[in-house]
Amino acid sequence: MMRPNILFAGALAAMAHAAFAQAPIEYKTPASFVGSLKNGSIAMSDKGDLTGDGRDDWAGEVIAENAEGYKDRAIYIFRRTANDSYLVAAKSAPRSAEGGTGNYFYEGLDIRNGSLFVSMSYHWKTCGGNARSQFKLHKNQWRMIGLKSVEMNQSDTGSLNVASDANLLTGAAILTRTIDGKATTEKMKIKQEIILFENYEGSGAFSIVEKEPVC
Repeated sequence: MMRPNILFAGALAAMAHAAFAQAPIEYKTPASFVGSLKNGSIAMSDKGDLTGDGRDDWAGEVIAENAEGYKDRAIYIFRRTANDSYLVAAKSAPRSAEGGTGNYFYEGLDIRNGSLFVSMSYHWKTCGGNARSQFKLHKNQWRMIGLKSVEMNQSDTGSLNVASDANLLTGAAILTRTIDGKATTEKMKIKQEIILFENYEGSGAFSIVEKEPVC
């Protein structure tokens, strides 16, 4: 009689347990997931097809307490399945719900034409700005593919307005600087860097095209 290979059986059991533990969790609604978070709430959300399967996916700004007891904000993307449940597809990097230095806040979120658009604004002393980032599932990665931003600095010594429009897939960008009412527009090529949704937390979007600080 062959003796059972205890080590081999144990390894199989461990692999089965790991596979079960890593299985994606399906939720009846995104709200049911948010309800499982500590003091979780939805600040804003939208529905629309983000994966091209004809089903309405969901994206929203979620506020919840972190392990240290402070409130964070993050954007979640949920994929709708064929049986009408929802799976977490992606999550942005968390940021303080209080705005942090510069008073950065998510201002808008909408799904259009297979893309997720997220608007971030800030206000600090004489400066202010808004960046509207476009995200899409591109080559199996949730990444930023477009960006439009406006920054302003209105001080006693003059005014500066910087507007940019960039395609992050091609690197094509347009930058318009308006100094004391006089505007100059420049077409340029920027580095085609990959900005993944999981690393996005809003504030970094302002410096993608305009490298010199507006404030």
